[in-house]
Amino acid sequence: MMPSNLSALHTEDEILIAFETANILADLGFGAMRVAHTLQSAEKLDLAECFDVALVDMNLGSGELIIEIGMSLKKRGSHVVFASG
Repeated sequence: MMPSNLSALHTEDEILIAFETANILADLGFGAMRVAHTLQSAEKLDLAECFDVALVDMNLGSGELIIEIGMSLKKRGSHVVFASG
């Protein structure tokens, strides 16, 4: 599939999951994919860029809960999926 101008943010502390998600989104045609492994990096990306879709891991392993980031992205127009595993 030809990449589009759709963009996605994935907050994920597990690198293998982030890598696999990036591959799936690329297969679906997403042209830009950003990954945030920490609350701090997610906050920076939230302020710096707009995303069509955000996949938000609710707990980034170190106990960082990022519900507020997901809500901020939603207010700015991103489609947000909250996940936890």
